Amino acid sequence: MESIPKRSGWFSHSRLLSRGALLGLLLILATGGCDGDAGGNGGTSGTSGTSGTSGTSGTGGTAGTGGTAVAGVWHEATLIEQDDAGDAKDPRLAGSRGGNAVVAWLQWDGDRNNVWANTYERGTGWQTAAPIEHKNGDAADPQVAISPSGTNAMAVWSQLDDSMISNVRVNRHGTLWRAEATTVNLDNGWLAYAPQVVVYEGGSAKVVWTERFRVQFRIWANSFQPSVDPLQLKWWGAERIATDTDTADIPALVGYEGGGAMAAWRESDSLGHPNVWASRYDTVLDWGTAVPIGNADALLAEDIRLVADAGRNVMAVWHQVDGGGADNSVRANRYVPGSGWGDAEPLEADTGVPPKPEVAMDPAGNAVVVWAHWDDSTSSQNIMAKRYEDGRGWQAAEAIDEGTGDASNPHVAVDPAGNAMAVWKQRDDTIPNTHDIWSRHYDAATGQWAEPELVETGDGPASVPRVSLDADGNALAVWQQWDDTLSHNDIWANRWAPRDVD
Repeated sequence: MESIPKRSGWFSHSRLLSRGALLGLLLILATGGCDGDAGGNGGTSGTSGTSGTSGTSGTGGTAGTGGTAVAGVWHEATLIEQDDAGDAKDPRLAGSRGGNAVVAWLQWDGDRNNVWANTYERGTGWQTAAPIEHKNGDAADPQVAISPSGTNAMAVWSQLDDSMISNVRVNRHGTLWRAEATTVNLDNGWLAYAPQVVVYEGGSAKVVWTERFRVQFRIWANSFQPSVDPLQLKWWGAERIATDTDTADIPALVGYEGGGAMAAWRESDSLGHPNVWASRYDTVLDWGTAVPIGNADALLAEDIRLVADAGRNVMAVWHQVDGGGADNSVRANRYVPGSGWGDAEPLEADTGVPPKPEVAMDPAGNAVVVWAHWDDSTSSQNIMAKRYEDGRGWQAAEAIDEGTGDASNPHVAVDPAGNAMAVWKQRDDTIPNTHDIWSRHYDAATGQWAEPELVETGDGPASVPRVSLDADGNALAVWQQWDDTLSHNDIWANRWAPRDVD
């Protein structure tokens, strides 16, 4: 069958036909169309179908036959970067409650990686992508954050200078990106990298990162506070927050209302025993004393993630390797104000693969964790999900992927009502060397996961999906996808709506 060109923003007929049975079911469930705008503004959302009657979950974690909630509909995928000179990769997405969003990624110009960004404005759509840094050195580790209302955003990354020393650079977005980024570390000859950022309502922000000199690793932080005078916008100054060690690395960061925050990282004690450590930022007392929050017998802890609810309870999840390095598991711990951290607990004893967990939490304290898992019975890799319900604790883990090819790269978002959207990369067994982006929606009202849905049907392999949900339950997804014609990756996006709204 003839394929409509990828850059038109439409799907390929040949790929659609290869999914005939599943997509036919999805089109029956969705009563509205997908009037996508190929120029990037997006079309009107289709009307979602009616939720089915709640049923009992089946064995193995799949939804019962009478209880699957009918999902909304993904629209046509949109190309959100237009620089065809080189490879675009590693997109990072942050969305606000009101539906605005910001995406940053690395873009190769033939000589080095630059940081590019695009913003999504609800009611208007995607704006024009542009570079947000202008230094000569290679950039890496992009991350983004946005304020709850979506009026302020920030991108951070590490970047080499002329002396081949990496610094942490920041650019801020109000109505536009600033003309030049700011260095937030001390620029003292240490290598600064792996930054994380949070942005609060009103535009204040915090950044944490790792600094390395030879075999010494330290965690640093800086805070931004806007001023009434726009010429006096300032960073307060870098400060070391893991003060008793030179083995701290791979930080994570979460902020919550009122300007508070929690940072976590991997750290080894004087005997070489690794652990996950955390420090809490209090708006009066500054950064507190770091404490261990994981088990001290791990050989490796990485992929640390933090989320918080409206009550300032914090959840940490991470990937942990035990024993001889063959046993990969997902661990979690919770912080409760006034009580502190609890005991770390495994969410799954052994995944068989590096699980790379991701977590999202609603304001009431309900959370969803997703990760990759090797299934010996099927000799394939699945995406697992496990929900934490406030007052009830952890529920049973369940497989949520489409189930035919190896799945990886999961990401998840939760809206204020507790609905969730998970996305992941999955191998297409019908087309060699191809991976697609799939999704699955969790309906908090019915307590059910909807059927898996394709997010894209582009011709090239897709990977590194990210997703956000706004307060109305609308989702945005971004990913990188290979273009055979240009021999590089592009950055694409799509929208999902549970009902007919902008």
